[in-house]
Amino acid sequence: MAQKPDPKSYELAATERCIRRDLDLPADAVTEEPATQRKRHPLLEAFYSRRASSPVGQETIEGLQANVVAYSLHAGRWRGLTWHDEELCIVWLLAGRYHRSGERDDSYPHFRGLAKHQLLPTEEDYERVFDREAHAFAQTVVSDVAAIAEQARAQTGEIVSGRVASRVAVRAVEQGGSLQVAVKMQLYPGDEQVPAEWLMTVLAAFFPDARFEELLWGRELAGARAASDEYVFSLPS
Repeated sequence: MAQKPDPKSYELAATERCIRRDLDLPADAVTEEPATQRKRHPLLEAFYSRRASSPVGQETIEGLQANVVAYSLHAGRWRGLTWHDEELCIVWLLAGRYHRSGERDDSYPHFRGLAKHQLLPTEEDYERVFDREAHAFAQTVVSDVAAIAEQARAQTGEIVSGRVASRVAVRAVEQGGSLQVAVKMQLYPGDEQVPAEWLMTVLAAFFPDARFEELLWGRELAGARAASDEYVFSLPS
């Protein structure tokens, strides 16, 4: 049996063109949080509900002008077109249309008639998702770091592992009253590098009384070699 994807391992977003043109929603709907946006339209509700549990559907749509594997999404008489951008871990609602079987303005001819630049997300679409991720990251980093650091201090000498905001993998150990933190330099999931501002935020949460330039960094954690994609940070003795 296939393993159910971690719902936190990818983001869900609809393109501005889909929201404004296909669903005929106002401009302010584009920048709304998913919890609010999904109430605007039955297709958005179906998208955020169903693709949260599975990034793909069951029926692929052939003949698109963009070379992507896209899936049909049903919401009553509405049909949507979704695509899982695995490289950047985002599931997109690319298009939507009211289903009128056999008619020229039916959903599936509409999907196939969209040029590549119309169908795929724009740079602004991606930036909007990245900004949302950064905001969510900032909201959860302090509590996640506090929990990991507390566990490390409670289990002196033992390495504890955790993930900050579901995206940054860390290992921490306290020895002799000093905390060492190994940060994996690739975001989970995938191989995208941890943004510099995210790294600074994580380290500031672990070492709130130190400036970044005061931290020591190396490649050993508790006397053992760190993983090839990790850097270890600590305060001077």
